[in-house]
Amino acid sequence: MAPLEASSSPSQEHQPALDKHEAWPDPEEEGKDGNYRGYTMDVTASAVEEMQVGEENVQWAYRLIQLLDADTRLFLADGLLRKVEAFVATGTGPLSQWARRVMVIPENAKRLAELRRRVEVCRQAARDMRSDDWHLAHTEDGIETFSRKDEGDNTLAWRTHGEIEDCPVVSQLAVLREPDHYHRWIPLMDKSKVVKRLGKIEQMVWFRVAGTGIPFVRDAVLHLYGCDASEENLIILSGASMPESEITDEMDVRPPKKKWNHARVDIKYFSIQLKILSPTHCKIDLIYNLDVKLTLVPQAIINYFSKFTCGWVIWFLFQEMRRIQTDPVHNPTAQLMRSDPFYANYLVPYCLHLAHTKGWAVPDVPAFEVDRDCTTAKAWRQEHHELLAKNRLLSGGGGEGGSGGEERGGGGQEGK
Repeated sequence: MAPLEASSSPSQEHQPALDKHEAWPDPEEEGKDGNYRGYTMDVTASAVEEMQVGEENVQWAYRLIQLLDADTRLFLADGLLRKVEAFVATGTGPLSQWARRVMVIPENAKRLAELRRRVEVCRQAARDMRSDDWHLAHTEDGIETFSRKDEGDNTLAWRTHGEIEDCPVVSQLAVLREPDHYHRWIPLMDKSKVVKRLGKIEQMVWFRVAGTGIPFVRDAVLHLYGCDASEENLIILSGASMPESEITDEMDVRPPKKKWNHARVDIKYFSIQLKILSPTHCKIDLIYNLDVKLTLVPQAIINYFSKFTCGWVIWFLFQEMRRIQTDPVHNPTAQLMRSDPFYANYLVPYCLHLAHTKGWAVPDVPAFEVDRDCTTAKAWRQEHHELLAKNRLLSGGGGEGGSGGEERGGGGQEGK
């Protein structure tokens, strides 16, 4: 399926027949052929927000909701869905009746309900980031850890906040996307892996905490999904523990051993949010509430140690992000950035579109500079030059246009 062009118009030629409708993009198939698609990369947030839904474009609007959802642009998809629902509630024409019929088909209704649920979870995560309910628990190396008591139980929710500069957003996102490497840089985590990927960002992750000197073994299966809210300068990853009933044999995740010191952690909710301030500067918030199943340990002691370990996770996350910059040859994530088609086919175009949309200069990416002939490095330069040419055309051919004021990150050497 080709990406949706920004120039697409809600005219009849873009609309399916009245007795048909397009299927939702299948996340199970995303990336299987090594090709990840950005369906709506050229569709601006303002175009979606300003769209008026009527009889002439309701089918096209419904299709756009599907594609925005596939690109994890959940807030924009939800806003457009509300417009479609408002129109369908009062519309009497054949196309409004088509939309009413299509939206209650079980498969479609299920996808729309899941979209609404994820939007609410991610909206709540964004609200939590701005909330004044948190109490400062610990500060170290510029990283602040906060806590709050959640209603209904005796556990504490934790929020850790820090900032990282001089590291390209593409590198920061790469570290977060590769759970197979988490155990390499998170202390006490001896194993970690992706047990299933769905789409571009959604994945099921298993990890285990164990090691010499630790009297217990804990593991968790975390279901994570993303929300691209770059129109608000936010990228959000949210999720929670997978129910045991949904963990299949194909995931190769064994249940915890039936021993007194083995158990599976219950992650009630989890969110990591990137507030993007520039192409190399982000504020990062980690928010979660979990039950570590240490029934013999007083909760007060668990809370005491939690205020330190929360901050350590963010600190080690920042260290790994910086290692991509300082050791791009040997760092495993940097190597994946050069070899995995996901980066060349999706994350590179996404990050460059983001920079150009915001009017930012494109930074150097050491992971791509060490091998300028790799597919990802070539994609970085080609995409950058195409965006510069597009900006010049839109600005009348003069100047650099948009963010083209600096040709950096390999962009200044045309032929290489």
